[in-house]
Amino acid sequence: MRFEHVGWSLAAVAAVAVLGTLASGCQSIPTAPTNYQTFTITDLVVGTGTRAESGSVLTVYYTGWIYDASKAEQKGAVFTSTLGTSSYSFTLGAGTVIEGWDEGLVGMKAGGKRRLVIPPSMAYGDTRSGSVPPNCTLLFEVDLLEVS
Repeated sequence: MRFEHVGWSLAAVAAVAVLGTLASGCQSIPTAPTNYQTFTITDLVVGTGTRAESGSVLTVYYTGWIYDASKAEQKGAVFTSTLGTSSYSFTLGAGTVIEGWDEGLVGMKAGGKRRLVIPPSMAYGDTRSGSVPPNCTLLFEVDLLEVS
């Protein structure tokens, strides 16, 4: 079937497809540029407890969304969350979490809540990870419960 018969040109169909993909923060073409949003750190609540440093063991609650510029607060589909389940602990800077976490949680204080916008280059890159498609910008909100 040719698109000209229904009033659409091939260029118009391609433009709509590209805009839809970019708006969702992902790109399904592995060779396409991956940094649609810049890495940002925003403290939603500044903690008053111990400061997180490389080598600290952090205990957190978190929720992760696919970044979507067209949604309220850029929160697209939730792909992971520990809220209502159990906390998660890891050693900051040990490379056991994505780079965006290892860099984005340094300096945060226990009791705080931080929003991280993480480009694909600091997350999963051009590789699918679970329900996260390749080349996705991610958005996390992380509650820092404890630093030890």
